[in-house]
Amino acid sequence: TRIIIFILLLVGIGERSLWNAIRASIGASGEAAHVAVALARGFGFADAYRVGQGPTAHVLPISPAIAGGLYAMFGVNAWPAEFLLACWAIGLAMGTYLLLFHAFGLLGTPRWARLIALAFACMAPVYIAQAAVDFRIWEGGLSVFLCALYLDRLLSLQSSKNLSMYAVAGMAALTALLLFVNPALGLGAYICAAITCFQKLQRARLAGAMGLAAGVLAIFLTPWVIRNEVVMGEPILLRSNAGLEL
Repeated sequence: TRIIIFILLLVGIGERSLWNAIRASIGASGEAAHVAVALARGFGFADAYRVGQGPTAHVLPISPAIAGGLYAMFGVNAWPAEFLLACWAIGLAMGTYLLLFHAFGLLGTPRWARLIALAFACMAPVYIAQAAVDFRIWEGGLSVFLCALYLDRLLSLQSSKNLSMYAVAGMAALTALLLFVNPALGLGAYICAAITCFQKLQRARLAGAMGLAAGVLAIFLTPWVIRNEVVMGEPILLRSNAGLEL
């Protein structure tokens, strides 16, 4: 099974790498890419729609910051930066498929069915442009990877008899990170976490888990909210278009 999985992942990586090689344009485009370029040029999180627009909270900062950092090091759309970002995007896609393969094993899905699904995910050219190009900077690849990781960890916790506070802390950090990358998926993850904690924890430990989750979330959100208050003139919690996203 491991050999089959390795071959499937290798084929998937090869397909997406070939797609990158034959494309006419170099990097990703759109609002997230504009923000990454603004970061690289020292203008901060800005210019989502056009150069000179000014500060923005249209996209959350993690994915554009990764691309912006590489652009600052190597140059905007320079081949070393685009190569590393392509590796990042393809790695997120392949990692997602591998995590889902394992997670559905925890759910009891037969191995043959999971192998067929993994083969389809790796080899079928569905969303290949997004997995190879767009998710270099857009948050979609990272969102789905974190979602798959969250599902895998949540199923592991569901099967365990005792839910330690270390496990709760790890899940609190993962859930907060997912919310900060993709609010819609993060909201669903918090609901799943709440159900699990109510099932597994008694009153005192449940209260502790809730406090821990709130504290970890505050660590993620507070610097961004303060930045938005200072730069945008209002304490935007996540995205300026969060309602549309949800």
